[in-house]
Amino acid sequence: AADGREHVQLGNLVNRTYSNNAIFNYLMYDSYPAIELREFARAGWETPPLYPKLFECDYILLMSGPQERSSEEAQEVATGILTGSLPSFHQAFDLLWQHGVPDGDVAYLYKRR
Repeated sequence: AADGREHVQLGNLVNRTYSNNAIFNYLMYDSYPAIELREFARAGWETPPLYPKLFECDYILLMSGPQERSSEEAQEVATGILTGSLPSFHQAFDLLWQHGVPDGDVAYLYKRR
């Protein structure tokens, strides 16, 4: 884990058929037990407001494009990050990785500074 800690937190703002918390939990179960996955994309998993809770995480995953399977609040937060209208996020997080997916959207992984 990062900085000598036993666990790191990955905040997930993605809820797609091919990319969601259930899939991530399955893939990470044996290989990455030190990663605590937090579900931000679906309503009811984290109590509102959502945005301040991102700053508790070490990493944030989000995706460009339509987010119809995500909660309205998660969609607003993801859009705000991608458009730069949430400058406090970009003061606290750096873009670590981005990857295009077959549907033309892009997955983004941010790391807290």
